[in-house]
Amino acid sequence: KDEAAIEFVSFNFFHKKWTDSVLYVAYIIRKDATDPVFVPLCEEKQLGKYFSASGGAANVKKIYRSDAEDENEQPSISGDSLYALLWKPLMPYLSGIKKISYSPAGLLYKVAFHALPAGNNSLLMDLFVMNQYVSLRQRAQPGPAEIQNRSAVLFGDCQFDNMDGQGAATRGWKQLPGTAEEVTQIKKIVEQKKWAVSLYTQTTATEEALKSLSGHSPAILHLATHGFFLQDPEKRKKEGFAADERNVFTIADNPLQRSGIILAGANLAWNGQIPVGNREDGILTAYETAQLDLSGTELVVLSACETALGDVKGNEGVFGLQRAFKIAGAHHMLLSLWKVPDKETAEMMQAFYRYYLDGEPVHAAFHAAQQDMRKKYAPFFWAAFVLIR
Repeated sequence: KDEAAIEFVSFNFFHKKWTDSVLYVAYIIRKDATDPVFVPLCEEKQLGKYFSASGGAANVKKIYRSDAEDENEQPSISGDSLYALLWKPLMPYLSGIKKISYSPAGLLYKVAFHALPAGNNSLLMDLFVMNQYVSLRQRAQPGPAEIQNRSAVLFGDCQFDNMDGQGAATRGWKQLPGTAEEVTQIKKIVEQKKWAVSLYTQTTATEEALKSLSGHSPAILHLATHGFFLQDPEKRKKEGFAADERNVFTIADNPLQRSGIILAGANLAWNGQIPVGNREDGILTAYETAQLDLSGTELVVLSACETALGDVKGNEGVFGLQRAFKIAGAHHMLLSLWKVPDKETAEMMQAFYRYYLDGEPVHAAFHAAQQDMRKKYAPFFWAAFVLIR
């Protein structure tokens, strides 16, 4: 009785003919209701200012603060106005509700709902326990059984340049030194709980090593590396940007080939060169991820920048890594919406794993880690992470 489910939907508006307006609405489902409640929210063009590429981290820092007010009173980019646009219209229908299961749509995949300001210096996570789903159909399905395969595989501190050491260093993805400490500390935590753990770093953190897990995947797969998603080249062209033809990923039509994660040796292919020998190129696209069998994996953690994102195509939502890992069979995914500094990322991950490996259910462990981080840092430093089932 104290739970609600919210399915966000986006669609082109039809008024005598199809228009170019994209509307966002929400369906609210409660136990005591005979039908879902339909709540109109906004047009997509109203959301554009919050997620423009030019705003970057500055926009993110403006959004995730406190004190909600009407959008008209907050014309600048802020969490106050985003709350007024997306959540305030829902509040009259959420009286008595303590727990919310929700599924985003379109640009709403970019919103850290749990960290939206909700008035009186509180955040939305103070009012509700927020659990995100790829689709609300997941909410109706039974959860995974108790973990039998107590094993973890960790990737981090990848060497992205030419692994043969031949020629000048290639341009491209930069080393992530903070991930070395991150995966080392997580390995210690996992080992303390008597789990089997494998660690891949530097030149061993390859695409081949990751793909070899298909069919017998670990309970936990942790990937501390770069993530990427690239804009539709046609959309980029229409917006007046020059064509980016540095590699096959930037010009791909398929959105699943324009998002992925970066592993050892990836800079050769990223710069349009051919990998040496019969090696994989080190760039695991969402398309390739979807072909894997990770049905034995309870949790995939993508401790990288913008791994929760992907390209938005019409009513079909996000074709990004979250969908790819779901197709591959992973039960839960922990991903990020924006780049978080190394120190805070490592701290968040360690807190989460301590709770999770102590036996807390995955959602409870995630919420506890969020609360720990909130006591010490502004939302920008921890709210990027979203747990998705």
